[in-house]
Amino acid sequence: MTWWEKVKESLRSFMMGRNGADQLAFASLIAGVILALLSGFTGSGVLHVLSTVGYLYALFRMLSRNIAKRQVENQRFMEFFGGTKDKTTQGWQRLKNSATYKYVSCPECKTLLRLPRKGKDGKKLGSVNVTCTKCRHSFTTKV
Repeated sequence: MTWWEKVKESLRSFMMGRNGADQLAFASLIAGVILALLSGFTGSGVLHVLSTVGYLYALFRMLSRNIAKRQVENQRFMEFFGGTKDKTTQGWQRLKNSATYKYVSCPECKTLLRLPRKGKDGKKLGSVNVTCTKCRHSFTTKV
């Protein structure tokens, strides 16, 4: 067994029975990095202390042996912030596709609908009749 394999095995055995990295620990690390950067720009000691608290909290979560309690905390965090990632991903996708598609909301049920900006012949469509796939409401919109 090489020296590096021994180090990896000893780390593996040290982390047995511990919580490890989860979404809340990762978020506190990111918050610590952001606060450290802001502290560097502003010279604020308070932001520096808060960034250190974020790092220490993430370390505490990763090394904690009370896995059940950490999982409950992480579950609450994910319930509160879990949908944010999906909305952000969808927003980026809409931004990337804005040249090809137009996104409109149904006036009745507010469902987001994706409409192509050009027809099969490559020409712009102009005004189109749209039927919502969810509530079957029909309306006209410009593309």
